[in-house]
Amino acid sequence: MGSTKFLGAIILSVNLLFCFGISKDVHSLKLPVSTDSNYWFCHGIACPDFKNVTGKGNFELREYPKSQWVSTEVQIKSYDEFTSAQNTAFMRLFHYISGENEANSKIDMTAPVLTKITPGQGPFCASTLQISFFVPPELAGKAPKPTNDKVVFTEFRGTVWVKNFKTPPPEPDGKKVTEEAKAFGDKLIESNNKFLSEPYYFAAYDPPFRLFGRHDEIWFMKESKQNFLREYN
Repeated sequence: MGSTKFLGAIILSVNLLFCFGISKDVHSLKLPVSTDSNYWFCHGIACPDFKNVTGKGNFELREYPKSQWVSTEVQIKSYDEFTSAQNTAFMRLFHYISGENEANSKIDMTAPVLTKITPGQGPFCASTLQISFFVPPELAGKAPKPTNDKVVFTEFRGTVWVKNFKTPPPEPDGKKVTEEAKAFGDKLIESNNKFLSEPYYFAAYDPPFRLFGRHDEIWFMKESKQNFLREYN
């Protein structure tokens, strides 16, 4: 079981490294990245803009205006499937930005890789992971349509509680993400802050072998009817 998780992490690490600048083969150049970002943790590539509403110790409240994303879903039944499921979903999105779209065009890589986690309704029910790439601002509303019917456009807006955490390379596994989310939720309850406990979000900003300045986030939506990450045509 442990070796399977480790192998899955290695596979996802290689894919992320390619995406953030390592060639898939000796004849290809690194994938271009969008560079419109003012946030240090985006490390020079485009991220969705937000307004910092308030900061409370080691967490903050952000307000995100509407933005476009490209997304895909996978299902898991245990922590051990988290990394391999993310790898499957990541590759669908990676193929989309590499040219698997109606325009056969490459699209700049952005951050974060956002995972929406919707827990299953019972002990033997699958949980759903929706993995999304942010669409560069210059393509918002006019990005080429995916040719894979498992890849769809979504839009996101709303107010979110955010807590950052750091994980040694290559990336956090499902157990780590769940532990961080639980600890953050407990902190919000303790400080009397309202939030939606499900779904919750994991935002990853780093390629797997970045050693320093790493930054991951857990997001909980503040209670509001304006919060969503939904599919549209």
